[in-house]
Amino acid sequence: MLTLNATVNGHAGADVTYLWSGPGTFNGSGAIVSWTAPASTPTPLTIDLTLVASERYDEGGTTHASAARSTFPVHVHDSGKEILDMGEEFLSLFSRNAVPTNAVLHNFSASCDGGTGRDNEASDTDKARARYRQDFSKFRVTRLPPVTYNFGGACLVLGSRFRHADACSLLEVHWEFTYLVDEDGHKAGDHGVTDGVDSVTAVLENGEWRLCASDFQGR
Repeated sequence: MLTLNATVNGHAGADVTYLWSGPGTFNGSGAIVSWTAPASTPTPLTIDLTLVASERYDEGGTTHASAARSTFPVHVHDSGKEILDMGEEFLSLFSRNAVPTNAVLHNFSASCDGGTGRDNEASDTDKARARYRQDFSKFRVTRLPPVTYNFGGACLVLGSRFRHADACSLLEVHWEFTYLVDEDGHKAGDHGVTDGVDSVTAVLENGEWRLCASDFQGR
């Protein structure tokens, strides 16, 4: 639900009426009303709402009437779902060796935190492609709601570091893969399994959610 508040610069003492219209439900009357988006609205979506403000006033013994019309956009989001959708898609694309790095990162912001998060994920994706052949048939991801919000602030990620972002989310991940190089006591050709929690942060840019950074903590 959203509160709409109109300000009209009209004639002193004028009788002003307000007519709100558009998709969804308006509750109340006058300059301040509440608005609820239509049920089952797919998001993200921009909805145009309209206000017609009419005034009647007396001047020199004559009654005058005038009206002004204004249409304005409202950005509608199901933010938690949108952020977790993008986080799950990112991890799914990361887990497919054939997907190019830029495609994996297509929902990441290039400006959030100076683009550091995106750059870090590009490096991690390239390294993973060179070191592991992932078995996508064994990949699993589970959302861990709720998404938390701190607009203009930061997220405390996995209890150890701060990431500048507007929203913070967690997803549990299971990977199985084959080592392509000798690493950490494993030989090329060995089978590997990794479980853990991935923290994915997001920022609202120009009315759209974009991912900021990803931090994985294995168990």
